[in-house]
Amino acid sequence: MVHTGAASTAETIELSRHAAAIGADAASVVTPYYYIYDMDSLFGHYAAVADSVPELSIVLYNNPNKANNSISPELFARLRETCSNIIGVKDTSGSVQNLQEYIAAVDDETAVLTGSNTLILACLAVGAVGAISTVANCFPEIMVDMYEAFIGGDLATARRKQQLVHGIWHAFNLGQWPGIQKLGLQLRGRSFSRRVTSPLREPTRAEEERLRAALRELGVIK
Repeated sequence: MVHTGAASTAETIELSRHAAAIGADAASVVTPYYYIYDMDSLFGHYAAVADSVPELSIVLYNNPNKANNSISPELFARLRETCSNIIGVKDTSGSVQNLQEYIAAVDDETAVLTGSNTLILACLAVGAVGAISTVANCFPEIMVDMYEAFIGGDLATARRKQQLVHGIWHAFNLGQWPGIQKLGLQLRGRSFSRRVTSPLREPTRAEEERLRAALRELGVIK
């Protein structure tokens, strides 16, 4: 799954068609940003995008704190009913209640995922099917352990893993995103560039040392 959301419908369609052409299975599509759009505008946007790539599965991406727009549960249900290739939503609102309202608005075949790293276990408990997570990009095995513990009924282990994710997420806030996560991969011994596009910047040496110390204290790197 690749992200194809953009500020305009035309650009989102262009990126989504490119994703389909290069073999992506699905696209994550954040709301258009900067301007505030009503639900009819967002419906028209997402319907046009979904119609332009019928072969590509679409996951709506609700991130109101970053995009300045929110997908209501009613809009989610309307789009799901209208567009067969809209298969789910990623909710990074930080609200377990909002995620529950998404679940209540659609059928059981629709995927409701969380993007809130510190609430993954809570969201699984109320019915989320999984997560798309920043921390998982660097420490996927911790996420797998938490999910398998939850599914297996070992809530004590699942809670410990969620607390560990919570600590890693805070460590990643010691510097500028997303360069700090790329640095995290390097600290794990992965061959990964820290390069980011301006105006984003790479982590400083001081940020590198703070991140290294925090991850060592958590026991996730040597």
